[in-house]
Amino acid sequence: KGGLPTKLTAPIFTSENLYLQKANEKYRAYLVGAAKRYRLTPHALAAMVNAEAAKVKKTGEWLEDSVSTKSTAAGLSQFVNGTWYACLAAPGTQGNQAALAYLKVEQLEAASGMLFYPASQDKGKTKLRREVSASDREKMLAWRMGGEMSIDALAWYMRYNLAIAEKALKKSLDKLPPDELAKIAYVLHHEGSAGYFTGEYRVTKKIDFLKRLGGQLGGKTKTDSIENAEKFSERHGFGEDYVSAYYYWLANHTDTHVRASEFMIDKGGFVERSAFDVFEDVAGFKIPRSSLKPVEKPKPKERPTPKAADKTAPAKPTPADKVGSGAVTTKSGPGATHTSPPTASAGGQEVGHDKPVGGAAAWCNPLARCAIRVGGYKDSEDNPASARSKSLFKGRGGKHKGIDLQAAVGTPIYAVANAEVFMIASIPGYGKTLVLQVNINDLAAKQKAYIQTIADVKNDTVYFLYAHLSEVSVSKKSRQKVYVKCGEAVGKTGETGWAKDMKEVGTGSAIKYGGHLHFEVRSSPNFAKGKGKFFDPLPLIDKLIS
Repeated sequence: KGGLPTKLTAPIFTSENLYLQKANEKYRAYLVGAAKRYRLTPHALAAMVNAEAAKVKKTGEWLEDSVSTKSTAAGLSQFVNGTWYACLAAPGTQGNQAALAYLKVEQLEAASGMLFYPASQDKGKTKLRREVSASDREKMLAWRMGGEMSIDALAWYMRYNLAIAEKALKKSLDKLPPDELAKIAYVLHHEGSAGYFTGEYRVTKKIDFLKRLGGQLGGKTKTDSIENAEKFSERHGFGEDYVSAYYYWLANHTDTHVRASEFMIDKGGFVERSAFDVFEDVAGFKIPRSSLKPVEKPKPKERPTPKAADKTAPAKPTPADKVGSGAVTTKSGPGATHTSPPTASAGGQEVGHDKPVGGAAAWCNPLARCAIRVGGYKDSEDNPASARSKSLFKGRGGKHKGIDLQAAVGTPIYAVANAEVFMIASIPGYGKTLVLQVNINDLAAKQKAYIQTIADVKNDTVYFLYAHLSEVSVSKKSRQKVYVKCGEAVGKTGETGWAKDMKEVGTGSAIKYGGHLHFEVRSSPNFAKGKGKFFDPLPLIDKLIS
């Protein structure tokens, strides 16, 4: 209706299907209750809290008492003073009920970032509104540190902002799926207006978008921030069009940080639409995309002109280029390729090259068949959805640093891209391990675009880790540089390290042994405790089998 989606399969958004990390289970009842009160779903609300809250790195716990060093924002939902006053004045919120009882009044007003007792009539005389005292305001600002009231306030603010957007856009948003409402509400919360969606940003002269973008990207000084914004805009193909650069940054940021599907135990085939597509439906105009300029590679030297006597016709190319041990490379996007792994095992054949390998940007899944592992846990039979969640990134209470892919012992693994062999080692817990170092400019378009959203990635370099292996088909001496081609079979899965103890029986097609592939992507290869920087590899996988 009006260009907006209107149908949705509901069961996946039930409260029973809400997934929370162990450290955040204490907020479950608050999320479910607030979602019901404000016609949201707990998954969408959890995604918003997760995007706003400060977190404990090790456990992912949302911090109730966090305080911003850059503004007056505080608490689980990071409300600044003025917005919190608006919540206290809004009839029906938990904050309003508590404030009225505390101040012993029947009504409050919020305006200009301040909280007021309203104007009143007393014996025919009008009493002008007056500010609530500083001491009382201080007391009520401290309520932001309570998880229940903070979550209720965030749910109210989502609905409040969505109503403002509907009025500005002159269209109803009620038919949108919950995950999409969360994305829109996040932008409204972030910006404090509907200007992003109305198109006002594209014509206004009142906002310096270079400074605004710099403020988001940050830097040691204001000058650094501006330089970072200029580099960001240039890198993504916007030049000095900082409005488009900001549109792209915020859509991309939202797409990365507000993911309702991450809070579902069972996704049931649900695929979350990108923020770019959602925002275009709502706004009615194209949201700028990145057009990253490829890294310029040195041009190959011109071959000498063949002599007139040499009339040998060149050999005709085969239908597909051979890569490594029989992998086939096919086009999958502008300037990028997808490499399918060979159908046969490498049979123990050793691979490796002493010079960097060339070829187009490409991606190959680490296994010929990629499915999230369900077997191997005590609850694999009784609660397969719970078992599956443990195999995902940040599963097991936030401790899992990669994804576990189903694979019997001896299944071939493949180089995901043209890469340098960074490390082959036996690591406690990981067992036999292979780490490949990859320049993101050698990745296919989809995978490269995803990794460019990760702030921690430095020098366009990431590291792919394969663990619990039974064998590695590459050898590397100290300080020796060894390279592999995208799609080459580089080893076989096993059950080394902690995997050897993960042998509880699984259900259905789940592998019923310890064998599986633990697969990680890192922005830092440091294995020292607390030093590794990880991010979710699941979005990189093509054609995941559910």
